[in-house]
Amino acid sequence: MKNSFSLHKPTLSSVSENLSSLHNFFKDSYKGGKREFSERVSLLKEGLSGAYDKTSTCVNLLTLPINNFLKDIAQIEREFQEELSKNTEHCVCLDGKMVPVSEILSRPMEENY
Repeated sequence: MKNSFSLHKPTLSSVSENLSSLHNFFKDSYKGGKREFSERVSLLKEGLSGAYDKTSTCVNLLTLPINNFLKDIAQIEREFQEELSKNTEHCVCLDGKMVPVSEILSRPMEENY
């Protein structure tokens, strides 16, 4: 019985051809992996950038009413201080008219016993 499977001795050209094809395969695989990795990193970067932009927009929308409220309180406080700093005479409503207190005190007063 003769062995139908025969081994042939590799030649130098077939070995170098196989090494060349292996080298090309690894080089192409490396380039493809590198390209795919860079694409995924750029997608991740774009996603994070978009999320950051949306977050900053939401934070600005949330803080805007608070800032306006604080500005309103500061304005009210400033106006109140301006009113306090004015040297105006106190007035009292008498018969539907605002009359200064000094004028009321200078009027004759009735005495009740």
